[in-house]
Amino acid sequence: MLDVGLPGHSGLEVLKRLRAHRAGVPVIMVTGQYGRQLREGALRAGAATFLTKPFRIADVRAAIDQHLRASTEGKG
Repeated sequence: MLDVGLPGHSGLEVLKRLRAHRAGVPVIMVTGQYGRQLREGALRAGAATFLTKPFRIADVRAAIDQHLRASTEGKG
């Protein structure tokens, strides 16, 4: 999980750096500042999932389960 609003950094920039280094782990981006452009930008940058705070723990679990299934099926 990676928050868009990290102190001193942009979560999107951290995500872009991870992807530039070919880090293939799925990233769940979270934010309290929902905006369509922000969501689309995060997904384009390589976020696997985008959740808006406050989110339910069930949503986090569902995203993790989805990415674990995809990785075991060779899709993630």
